[in-house]
Amino acid sequence: MTSFSAPSEEGTKSFWREIRHIFDTEYPQGFMIAEWSYPESALDGCFHVDFHHWFDGYNDLLQKESWRILNGRSEGHSFFDQEGKGNIANFLQKYLKQYLATRDKGYISLPLGNHDLARLANQRTDNELEMIFAFLLTMPGVPFIYYGNEIGMRQLSSDLPHVEGAYKPRAGARTPMQWAKAKNAGFSTATADKLYLPVDDAENFPNVAEQERAPDSLLNRVRKLIQLKKQEKALAAYAEFVPVFAQENVYPFIYARAAGDEVILVILNPANWPAEAEFACNLDLTGKELLAGQDLEMVAKGDAFTVSVPAQGYAVYKCGIA
Repeated sequence: MTSFSAPSEEGTKSFWREIRHIFDTEYPQGFMIAEWSYPESALDGCFHVDFHHWFDGYNDLLQKESWRILNGRSEGHSFFDQEGKGNIANFLQKYLKQYLATRDKGYISLPLGNHDLARLANQRTDNELEMIFAFLLTMPGVPFIYYGNEIGMRQLSSDLPHVEGAYKPRAGARTPMQWAKAKNAGFSTATADKLYLPVDDAENFPNVAEQERAPDSLLNRVRKLIQLKKQEKALAAYAEFVPVFAQENVYPFIYARAAGDEVILVILNPANWPAEAEFACNLDLTGKELLAGQDLEMVAKGDAFTVSVPAQGYAVYKCGIA
């Protein structure tokens, strides 16, 4: 992986195109990932995938509030927050520009967390986290899950050792993986003072062993969503992405993924109150199959449909083309 701050420099791109040629020739089974957050440049013959999390649109999704990202600046409201003050249109406008310009050149990754960002679980419940995973695992491109977010690891205090640039909020999101209710959360048998960073010392800290035994744990819900992505052709990295309902400062957000005659419809309402949307589409929703989330009330109105989504509700449907 590489970071890049000046994507317009053709000399830099020329260098990485040469590396890409060598890589494709000698290691055709692999792929190269950039952390440029400039897909139009990173995927211009340079890399196969570009992490796209240093652009404003990503902040609009998950980390717009200063108290959530811990950056000391007040920036606004995340779409995936129960207060329901986010604006999905901000994300979509910026994302679509890059997506449409690069869809035949490589893949955009909207990562599920990152070592430079605060934990996704910062003031979010497991149900809220499940919806975020459902969103990012049904979007185009290649998803990456930052370790521990699949069990809801918490952001620890900022009063932690400054190691390898792990300043606020980095250190609190880089603490050891929590495997079990054991010494050092099962990460190490060393004494606590020998750890790179401390583990979560709360009595109820999330851990893999306990969640593996609980069928409805966040870990097992995430596993089901990963399996869904693997098995549905319309959720492949290259499958078409079509926004269906995405209005300024309005919930829910609805989009479709499609590959051939297979279509997935995703409906998301992170707000802490019911939401309703009317949309037109060329889908046959009469025989739709619920793949994840909860079955929603959907009514046909002429050539359009009206859907009612409960507070913090979502659904992933498989349906046909009308």
